[in-house]
Amino acid sequence: MPIKEFCDYFITDKYKDRHFIEFNDDYLILWCDLSDGIKCIEFLVVDKRKRGRGLGQKIFSEWLDRYNHPKLMMEIDSESAARFWGRFGITQIPGYAYVQPPLKEGLNPVYNLRLSSNFKQTKEETDKMIKDWFKYGFGLE
Repeated sequence: MPIKEFCDYFITDKYKDRHFIEFNDDYLILWCDLSDGIKCIEFLVVDKRKRGRGLGQKIFSEWLDRYNHPKLMMEIDSESAARFWGRFGITQIPGYAYVQPPLKEGLNPVYNLRLSSNFKQTKEETDKMIKDWFKYGFGLE
């Protein structure tokens, strides 16, 4: 799916109010800010025709530099994604199963996602981070 179509399909008004987005014809990065300076990466998408050339790594390295290498959290959905994000020190937070609410009416929730971050935290800090994510990322209290 081309980046513009991806944006139009997934990035509804429900998310535009709470998220930041950078995109062009080659890539898209979507994130939201949580409390304590944590940034939650929702998507990093590279156009299929441009994949496998190091573009995702270059884009994300530049993004990290622009935002002074913040604390990050995200969901990881595959082994290849885990390898990619592992290059940036992002690893699974043990013991946290996550179900993503539907991004758009008519879509199903996504199961078996791995909550991951680039920093260590206590269980209480992780629980707060997840609560913030639901509040700031999805508008759920």
